[in-house]
Amino acid sequence: NSQISQTVEQVSKSKENVKVFQKFSEIEQMKVLFEGILNELGFLASVRKRIPLKGKGPVQLVSAGNGVFISSYFSDGLEIVDLKDGGSNPKLVQIGSKNILLSEARYGKMLFNNAENCFQQWQSCASCHPGNGRVDGLNWDLLNDGIGNPKNTKSLLYTHFTPPTMISGIRKDGETCVRAGFKYIQFFDAPEEHSKAVDAYLKSLQPFPSPHLINGKLSTSAEKGKLVFEERKCNHCHSGNYFTNLQQYEMGAKGRYDKQNVWDTPTLIEIWRTAPYLHNGKYQNLKDVFKYGKHGLHEAISDIDLQNLTEYLLSL
Repeated sequence: NSQISQTVEQVSKSKENVKVFQKFSEIEQMKVLFEGILNELGFLASVRKRIPLKGKGPVQLVSAGNGVFISSYFSDGLEIVDLKDGGSNPKLVQIGSKNILLSEARYGKMLFNNAENCFQQWQSCASCHPGNGRVDGLNWDLLNDGIGNPKNTKSLLYTHFTPPTMISGIRKDGETCVRAGFKYIQFFDAPEEHSKAVDAYLKSLQPFPSPHLINGKLSTSAEKGKLVFEERKCNHCHSGNYFTNLQQYEMGAKGRYDKQNVWDTPTLIEIWRTAPYLHNGKYQNLKDVFKYGKHGLHEAISDIDLQNLTEYLLSL
């Protein structure tokens, strides 16, 4: 009790000495040694300045002279910031309609790209899933299954139609995954209407045609690769319209940092744009997945069959 009383007294005294800054220029620069930056989250407070924009969804930025020009995707306009006045009066030039129809899916896309609710406002869903919910090609160590076992970012295309979600299958479906993402990655409780809007956005995602297709059809090599895919029973796990049977399997030797060795069967659609491959991003290309990882192959495969198989997969 005496220790608590002393602590309360110290806090009360410290409040009397708190300095309130009215202007940005009054903030004193923090003196942080390089080795201390990891533990000092506010070290950039005095060396950067945020300039609030009037539009929504800044996408591309061009700097020319004292001006900065930003395309405002969701506002359908061009934002102009004059650095001579410190960016204090941004102007939004409307290019398209001011009254853009905002469907639930479009609103969900705005929320998916919005970082306002995250600590220090730096991270959104799109930070790890850029390009309309796809992948950044990096491994991240999320805390839903402990620490110390980073896994590769998984595309969100068809995530609501291929439960369970995440490569470990830890979330039962896409809806659960969206709400957990807000709560445990951005650390805030999103209103249910926000989560439903993001659900609608992710459900609206459609695959892009593979650049390996020829006039929208499989090449001769890919056609042969399809036969290899079927002969090798790859379609046992990667079956149906989404190329997944929604099951989980043990995949080879357990990795050094893995807490489990049973993984979700992902869709193969758009696999041409989701490298590196497997749960830990171990293989940079599909040939290495089969040649060195022996993924699903119990017998040796010829170079020509391997070439055709990968060409088929990259065409999906």
